[in-house]
Amino acid sequence: MGERATDKTGEKNDIENGLIKMLVKISNGLCAYGDESNNPELIEKSGTSAGRMRKMKDADLATFAKARVQLVEANLTELADFGITAEDLTKTNLLIEQFESINAEITSKLKSRAGASKDVEAMVDALEGLVENRLDKYAEMLSEENSSFYNGYAATRNVYNYGKRYEKTGEPEQQPGS
Repeated sequence: MGERATDKTGEKNDIENGLIKMLVKISNGLCAYGDESNNPELIEKSGTSAGRMRKMKDADLATFAKARVQLVEANLTELADFGITAEDLTKTNLLIEQFESINAEITSKLKSRAGASKDVEAMVDALEGLVENRLDKYAEMLSEENSSFYNGYAATRNVYNYGKRYEKTGEPEQQPGS
């Protein structure tokens, strides 16, 4: 396998994997207890595969995990025979907290990046305004004194935006049969 990521995404994946591992253990214990106690509702509420959990959105996984914790809390003494302990419950709650915390941190960073790109757009707009409103006027003032400078400047400014499209001027083309 490739190298493991070392940034927040790698840490998030480690926490998520640990959480899913605990949820599988809890779900298996709940299913076994539901089967032995002839409780189909508990079996239905607890049965989900690791693959399905991995496909869940982060918020849905956290909600799912909290619901499993509530099921365990309601049946903790009975689940001891199925390998589910208060220690497992504590570990799962800690993983849920870490998972939500790192997701909030990642979301916050993404929002700040979006804000930064808007700031860059505002700066570009301000610079374009500066060039159009001031620099062009200064170059025009110098055109009488140094025409070669102005001609070079004007040629450079005309190549400013390659992607800008201009509509054709003149009479519209007539359609055949009109």
